[in-house]
Amino acid sequence: MKLISTALFFLTFTVIFTACRKNDSPDSHAKKYSNEVAVEWIQLQQKLIKTTPGFGPGPSGRSFAYSGLTMYESIVPGMPDYQSLFLQLASNSSFPLYKHGKEYYWPASVNASMAQIIKSLFANTERSWEQRLRH
Repeated sequence: MKLISTALFFLTFTVIFTACRKNDSPDSHAKKYSNEVAVEWIQLQQKLIKTTPGFGPGPSGRSFAYSGLTMYESIVPGMPDYQSLFLQLASNSSFPLYKHGKEYYWPASVNASMAQIIKSLFANTERSWEQRLRH
Protein backbone atom coordinates (compact mmCIF):
# COMPACT_ATOMS: atom_id res chain seq x y z
CA MET A 1 0.00 0.00 0.00
CA LYS A 2 2.77 2.40 0.98
CA LEU A 3 4.77 1.57 -2.13
CA ILE A 4 1.74 2.10 -4.38
CA SER A 5 0.88 5.44 -2.74
CA THR A 6 4.44 6.68 -2.98
CA ALA A 7 4.75 5.57 -6.60
CA LEU A 8 1.47 7.25 -7.54
CA PHE A 9 2.56 10.48 -5.88
CA PHE A 10 5.88 10.63 -7.68
CA LEU A 11 4.30 9.69 -11.00
CA THR A 12 1.66 12.40 -10.63
CA PHE A 13 4.21 14.95 -9.48
CA THR A 14 6.56 14.15 -12.38
CA VAL A 15 3.84 14.25 -15.03
CA ILE A 16 2.44 17.55 -13.81
CA PHE A 17 5.78 19.30 -13.55
CA THR A 18 7.22 18.05 -16.82
CA ALA A 19 4.19 18.11 -19.11
CA CYS A 20 3.36 21.75 -18.49
CA ARG A 21 6.85 23.14 -18.89
CA LYS A 22 7.63 25.36 -21.86
CA ASN A 23 11.35 25.57 -21.20
CA ASP A 24 13.68 25.84 -18.23
CA SER A 25 14.47 29.27 -16.89
CA PRO A 26 16.80 29.50 -13.89
CA ASP A 27 15.45 32.92 -12.92
CA SER A 28 11.86 31.82 -12.22
CA HIS A 29 10.64 33.36 -9.00
CA ALA A 30 9.13 30.26 -7.39
CA LYS A 31 12.22 28.16 -8.06
CA LYS A 32 14.31 30.14 -5.60
CA TYR A 33 12.40 28.64 -2.64
CA SER A 34 12.86 25.27 -0.99
CA ASN A 35 10.42 22.41 -1.52
CA GLU A 36 10.27 21.79 2.23
CA VAL A 37 6.65 22.95 2.66
CA ALA A 38 5.42 20.68 -0.14
CA VAL A 39 7.34 17.69 1.19
CA GLU A 40 5.92 18.14 4.69
CA TRP A 41 2.36 18.33 3.34
CA ILE A 42 2.86 15.14 1.32
CA GLN A 43 4.27 13.38 4.39
CA LEU A 44 1.21 14.47 6.36
CA GLN A 45 -1.02 13.20 3.56
CA GLN A 46 0.75 9.82 3.65
CA LYS A 47 0.09 9.56 7.40
CA LEU A 48 -3.54 10.54 6.95
CA ILE A 49 -4.05 7.91 4.26
CA LYS A 50 -2.79 5.24 6.64
CA THR A 51 -5.09 6.34 9.46
CA THR A 52 -8.25 7.26 7.54
CA PRO A 53 -10.76 4.46 6.99
CA GLY A 54 -11.74 3.87 3.38
CA PHE A 55 -8.54 5.15 1.79
CA GLY A 56 -7.50 2.24 -0.37
CA PRO A 57 -5.40 2.41 -3.55
CA GLY A 58 -8.05 4.25 -5.62
CA PRO A 59 -8.85 7.10 -3.22
CA SER A 60 -5.20 7.37 -2.20
CA GLY A 61 -4.04 7.86 -5.78
CA ARG A 62 -6.73 10.43 -6.48
CA SER A 63 -5.88 12.33 -3.31
CA PHE A 64 -2.23 12.58 -4.41
CA ALA A 65 -3.32 13.70 -7.88
CA TYR A 66 -5.57 16.41 -6.47
CA SER A 67 -2.96 17.63 -4.00
CA GLY A 68 -0.21 17.61 -6.65
CA LEU A 69 -2.38 19.64 -8.98
CA THR A 70 -3.25 21.99 -6.12
CA MET A 71 0.42 22.57 -5.35
CA TYR A 72 1.23 23.18 -9.00
CA GLU A 73 -1.61 25.65 -9.53
CA SER A 74 -0.74 27.51 -6.33
CA ILE A 75 2.75 28.43 -7.60
CA VAL A 76 2.44 28.36 -11.39
CA PRO A 77 2.07 32.18 -11.54
CA GLY A 78 5.57 32.33 -10.01
CA MET A 79 7.02 30.15 -12.74
CA PRO A 80 6.97 32.15 -16.00
CA ASP A 81 8.01 29.18 -18.14
CA TYR A 82 5.02 27.10 -17.04
CA GLN A 83 1.33 27.43 -17.78
CA SER A 84 -1.77 26.85 -15.71
CA LEU A 85 -4.05 23.91 -16.35
CA PHE A 86 -7.03 25.67 -14.79
CA LEU A 87 -8.88 26.61 -17.96
CA GLN A 88 -8.48 23.06 -19.27
CA LEU A 89 -9.83 21.49 -16.09
CA ALA A 90 -12.40 23.92 -14.70
CA SER A 91 -15.86 24.54 -16.03
CA ASN A 92 -16.30 28.04 -14.63
CA SER A 93 -14.11 31.05 -15.27
CA SER A 94 -13.88 32.53 -11.76
CA PHE A 95 -10.18 32.16 -11.12
CA PRO A 96 -8.22 33.94 -8.38
CA LEU A 97 -5.62 35.85 -10.34
CA TYR A 98 -2.31 36.96 -8.98
CA LYS A 99 -1.30 40.55 -9.50
CA HIS A 100 1.60 40.85 -11.90
CA GLY A 101 4.61 42.81 -10.72
CA LYS A 102 4.09 41.91 -7.05
CA GLU A 103 6.47 39.73 -5.10
CA TYR A 104 4.83 36.64 -3.56
CA TYR A 105 6.13 34.25 -0.96
CA TRP A 106 5.37 31.01 -2.79
CA PRO A 107 5.83 28.60 0.16
CA ALA A 108 2.94 30.41 1.87
CA SER A 109 0.83 29.96 -1.25
CA VAL A 110 1.55 26.22 -1.27
CA ASN A 111 0.87 26.02 2.46
CA ALA A 112 -2.52 27.74 2.23
CA SER A 113 -3.66 25.75 -0.79
CA MET A 114 -2.56 22.42 0.68
CA ALA A 115 -4.27 23.20 4.00
CA GLN A 116 -7.52 23.68 2.11
CA ILE A 117 -7.28 20.61 -0.13
CA ILE A 118 -6.17 18.29 2.68
CA LYS A 119 -9.03 19.54 4.84
CA SER A 120 -11.43 18.83 1.96
CA LEU A 121 -9.99 15.43 1.03
CA PHE A 122 -9.90 14.14 4.59
CA ALA A 123 -13.11 15.68 5.90
CA ASN A 124 -14.19 12.32 7.39
CA THR A 125 -10.98 11.88 9.34
CA GLU A 126 -11.45 11.96 13.08
CA ARG A 127 -10.67 15.20 14.84
CA SER A 128 -8.04 13.41 16.91
CA TRP A 129 -5.84 12.78 13.85
CA GLU A 130 -3.60 15.73 14.77
CA GLN A 131 -2.71 14.06 18.05
CA ARG A 132 -2.15 10.65 16.42
CA LEU A 133 0.18 12.14 13.80
CA ARG A 134 2.42 13.70 16.43
CA HIS A 135 3.35 10.25 17.78
